Amino acid sequence: LDKAAALAIRTDLLPCEGFPSSLLLNRIGFESLGGEASERAILRAEIEEQTALAPLRKTPEYEHIMAKLQ
Repeated sequence: LDKAAALAIRTDLLPCEGFPSSLLLNRIGFESLGGEASERAILRAEIEEQTALAPLRKTPEYEHIMAKLQ
């Protein structure tokens, strides 16, 4: 998740480099929605929707990653 967050942040800063994907989230690809939507917002929404990550939600690492995506 940390690497996916770093890629989303980098994509927001350098959009011509492509879009991040995560092997941990069933190889979900993140497509740009254009306009106001950032890759960070898209990734954050995808992570929050994943029920398999529920056990991680109370960990400091998860909270740190989600804070980076705000």
